Amino acid sequence: MIRLVAIDLDGTLLSADHETITPRTQRALRMAQEAGIRTVIATGRMYRNIPDSVREACGADYAITSNGAALWDVRSDAIVYENPIRYAKAGQIIGLLSRAHVYYELYYHGASYADRSCYGAINRDLLPDWYEKRIRVHSQPVDSALSFVVVEKRDVEKFNIPFLKEDTYRRLWDEIAALGGVTVVSSLGNNIEVNAAGADKGDALMRLCNQLGLDRTQVLAIGDSGNDVQMLGYAGVSVAMGNATAHVKTLADYICPSNEEDGVAAVLEGLAEKYRQA
Repeated sequence: MIRLVAIDLDGTLLSADHETITPRTQRALRMAQEAGIRTVIATGRMYRNIPDSVREACGADYAITSNGAALWDVRSDAIVYENPIRYAKAGQIIGLLSRAHVYYELYYHGASYADRSCYGAINRDLLPDWYEKRIRVHSQPVDSALSFVVVEKRDVEKFNIPFLKEDTYRRLWDEIAALGGVTVVSSLGNNIEVNAAGADKGDALMRLCNQLGLDRTQVLAIGDSGNDVQMLGYAGVSVAMGNATAHVKTLADYICPSNEEDGVAAVLEGLAEKYRQA
């Protein structure tokens, strides 16, 4: 019997505006909670970018963030597990990105930071309005990302390089991967997300289940993109959204309706109904 559901946010739980949980999905989340099913947020976002409304709707005690680099106890607002990029390796990545003259964010302890010098490199031709708003609200400028990380010896949860031109995207992906000791994935468009090797949603979900005394056969995971692959692989039951990438769909046990068609709600309603009949 499924005891825990891990749910991605963007493209999965949230509507196309990347902010809204529909009323039907909110009702389905409550039904799942009332049936004794735990729900866990599993996102590429940093912790401070999860809206309070989402945390409340999910009723989640834990949140997997930054693609699995950090596992947060929502009740105590504290990290209970982390696998960051060590500061020396992070310094190499910063050097590479600085030479490429692209906008990038680095996630540290649940928040997002960006070097002041790279704000001018934001590609507004490709950047959607909702993401530009996210940058304005959540990205904290620092005078020097290299000093912030290397001099202060801060390990980085994740680098995010959003909405790149195709040729830049492919070149940077290869150059970053060639550094070694990192995982490179993408969750939407031509964005690049860099984590420490071994840091992914599946790893964090496994560690959470070990902490809760749950077997993977008791876990269902729902996602739509490349940073959900390991999580879907770990879960006993995997569900891809109707809007998921073709690759993710081939890996999933089931495909539900899209995030614009209340796909998550359909899955949770089905689970809650099984619990009522049990």
